[in-house]
Amino acid sequence: RNTSRERFLERYGGEPSPIAGRVLAPFSVLTNVREVEYEGGVSVEIAVDPGYSGAFVVEFVQVVGGQLRVLDEVYVQGLVAEEVIRECQRKSLWDKVTGGVADVAAKQHQGMPAVWQVFAEQARTKAAPGGLRLRCQYVKAEPGIERLRSLIAVQVGGQEPRLVVHPRCRGFLAEAGVGPHPIGGMGVWRRQTDRAGNVVGPPEARNDHASKALVYYAVNRFGYAARRPLVRRRMEFQVC
Repeated sequence: RNTSRERFLERYGGEPSPIAGRVLAPFSVLTNVREVEYEGGVSVEIAVDPGYSGAFVVEFVQVVGGQLRVLDEVYVQGLVAEEVIRECQRKSLWDKVTGGVADVAAKQHQGMPAVWQVFAEQARTKAAPGGLRLRCQYVKAEPGIERLRSLIAVQVGGQEPRLVVHPRCRGFLAEAGVGPHPIGGMGVWRRQTDRAGNVVGPPEARNDHASKALVYYAVNRFGYAARRPLVRRRMEFQVC
């Protein structure tokens, strides 16, 4: 009674179970991890979550037939924007990138040029020789998470989720709770839990860099998750 179902099964029942409090709990290796590759004729964009002491993440994505495909990533720590761009330039998809989306914080100047400005001036590709213009907007935390979770889930009546990720994107997969993290000391993005493994608070502000990059991109590209409108029906009575 004092532990969550997941923690009870793993600790006392001897059954492997998903990590308690995973923010992206619907994510599954069986349905969301695919060896998807570049689709010719479809724009490649980047989803960016800038950082330094935490992590600086760039996800390479395509949207094919309404499905968000995460093809590759740069997940580094302790590098500034100019150095991250050089890491991105080593990726085979770099010259195909046409634009992208970043956290609204990318426009902030914190004692150095804003990340948005650095990418606009220095991140040149064959598809965008004038520099990459990152789209930035404020995204509400919980609605943004719900948007990404809605893409992860398998559609009703079908077998295809609207989000698939290549196995090489190890940083995001670790945050989703389905693999080891490429950077020591980092792990699963989870909500605040008590000692029993029960969720007691909002998502922790750590291990969320790749996930947040995709949240920003998903909201910018698809909007917030659609909600079914409330239909008010008039009650009709027949007098007998």
